[in-house]
Amino acid sequence: MSQAVIATSLLCIVVSVIIAVSAIAYFTFHLVVQEKGESRVDVLQQISDSNSVNRTNMVNVMNMVYEDFYGVLTAQASEQTTKQIAQELQETDALLEHIGMDFTIDIVMNDHRQFTTDEDESNIQSLQSTYWYIRHYSGETDTSWNLRFWDVSDISSYGLSYGRTVYDPDGAPIGVIVITSEHEALFRTFQKLVSDGAKVYILDQNGIIICHTNAQRVGNWMTSMEAFEEEYGYNSYRIIRRGDENVILANYRDQDSGWTFVEEQNIDALLREGFELIRNCLLVVLAGCLIAGILAYVRVKQVTNVLVEVTGTIGDMRADRLTPLPVSDAYEETYVLSTAFNGMIHRIKELIEDIRLREQEKQRTEYDFLQAQINPHFLNNTLLAVKSLIAMGNVDRAGRMMNELVELLHIPSTPEIQFVPLEEELHLVRKLYRHYELPDGKGRGIFL
Repeated sequence: MSQAVIATSLLCIVVSVIIAVSAIAYFTFHLVVQEKGESRVDVLQQISDSNSVNRTNMVNVMNMVYEDFYGVLTAQASEQTTKQIAQELQETDALLEHIGMDFTIDIVMNDHRQFTTDEDESNIQSLQSTYWYIRHYSGETDTSWNLRFWDVSDISSYGLSYGRTVYDPDGAPIGVIVITSEHEALFRTFQKLVSDGAKVYILDQNGIIICHTNAQRVGNWMTSMEAFEEEYGYNSYRIIRRGDENVILANYRDQDSGWTFVEEQNIDALLREGFELIRNCLLVVLAGCLIAGILAYVRVKQVTNVLVEVTGTIGDMRADRLTPLPVSDAYEETYVLSTAFNGMIHRIKELIEDIRLREQEKQRTEYDFLQAQINPHFLNNTLLAVKSLIAMGNVDRAGRMMNELVELLHIPSTPEIQFVPLEEELHLVRKLYRHYELPDGKGRGIFL
């Protein structure tokens, strides 16, 4: 029984360990990945929200600039119109600075005229070499957004640009107006993502990369947004494989602008940390189960030792020498078992004694009945034999027979005396059996 109890306890411990291991592995991995994924989506949403107000202001400023400059931009190119554009541009820049909007306005005409409020004219030259500017130049797009940066490690070089193509009255593209926000605080979160080694980019509603940690990717078409939504979903995260790395791709789609903010971050290190956490938890669980197993084994042995002692005592008892067990009150079960066994022994003894008395009574009754049948016939036959001997003149033999009858009658004949010594039995036989010669001399007989 102890082996069965111990085996059952070990089985329960093993099952508990398996369940605990599975639960810890699942919930730890799920928690790590889910928390990481949801946190990245939240970060991207914060970036989007921080850009929302600035984008609205840029759109409003673009509409104002486009309306104010449309007439002079579509007019015949001349020295006078060029000066007028430069002067009005400076006035607009002063107005924006006065109301607290730190924007840079660049106007690039297809006839190679360039106007800017930036002191560093190299920025406008770098603008003309970008793919997204070429799309405006050719009239492939009306408006576009782009994150312009010239030094990834320098946050002051970041700028969010909003471009709008200028068309003449006939619908032909003649230039582009670009407004760039230069607020450093606006991109601090973005800079933090870049410094953490994440790959971050923004897709417009057409799947064009308007921002990327790799400046060479800016302005390129990446994917159709329908395919992107089908594969990754919006405002969600997925674990994907990029070469030999496991990458968590999180995205957030801004409904107002149609932009999709995307972050790709290597999570191999995160997964390793998760697995280490799982391993540590499993070690703790295994240690706890080991301690629980040892305690359970000790406790089971304590309980089963009492039962083994009781069963051993019962097993060593002889069937003809049943003795009461010492009552053990260590456990309720052993107390009930020992008291019940002692009660059973007492009842068995009572039954044995009752059977013995009944057998004695039965033997006495049978003996009395037999004695009542034997005594009259035995005495009658013996006395008749004595009478015959006397009549035949064998007085001596008749006397000896009477003496032997008297000796036989002295033997106690009660059912309580169950055993007679062999010597006495042989003596009685010698007395009762006598050999004599028959009168005709032809043989021997036995006279009782």
